[in-house]
This record gives sequence, structure tokens and C-alpha cells, in this order.
Amino acid sequence: MINIDKKYIIAAVLLVAAVIAWNVFSGTNLPNNGTTANTVRSELGTAIDQQSGAIDTTKSIEAGLDNSVKSVGNIESTINHASDTNTTSITTATDSAILIADCQRILSDIRAGGKKGN
Repeated sequence: MINIDKKYIIAAVLLVAAVIAWNVFSGTNLPNNGTTANTVRSELGTAIDQQSGAIDTTKSIEAGLDNSVKSVGNIESTINHASDTNTTSITTATDSAILIADCQRILSDIRAGGKKGN
């Protein structure tokens, strides 16, 4: 059997542990920081573009809603005008009915007076 001094075994174990620690903590297993920064920059650019698109879409929707509100206002104005016109027509019809009734009464009185010989 080979007789190895314990100092050499301990030194070898420490050397292996040091190599493993160096490999783990030195960052050699991490991705390249330049590539990672470019990837992040690219993703941020994409996110900014998407947010700009969302803002443009929101502005377009707001403009459409503003136009809808104006249209509803125009419709409301038209309905109010039609209602006013209808009220005026009802008043005119009522006044006309009263005048027609008065005229018919006057004609009736005239006819009745002519029959009496006045």
C-alpha cells in the first residue's frame, strides 16, 4: 500500500476546495455582463415601444370618447328641440280647436238668427 503523508492529503483537499470555490465565486459561470446588459437594454427598448403604443391607443380611445360625448350632446339637443316643437304643436292645436269651436258657435248663432228672421 502507498503511504502518503496526511499533510499532502489535506493540502490536496484544500487545493481542490480552493479551485471549486474560485470557480463558483469568480463569476466564470455567470453570463457575460456585456451580453446581459445588451439583452436588458433591448428588452427595455421593447417595453418602452409597447408603452408608447399603449399611450397612443389610449389617446385614440379618449378622442373617440370625446367625439361620442359630442354626438350624444347633439342627439340630446335634437331631442330637446323635437320635444319643444311637439309642445308648440300641441299648444297650436289646442288654440286652433278653441278658435274652431268659437267660429262654429258664431256660425251657429248667425244661422239661428237668419232662421228667426232677424
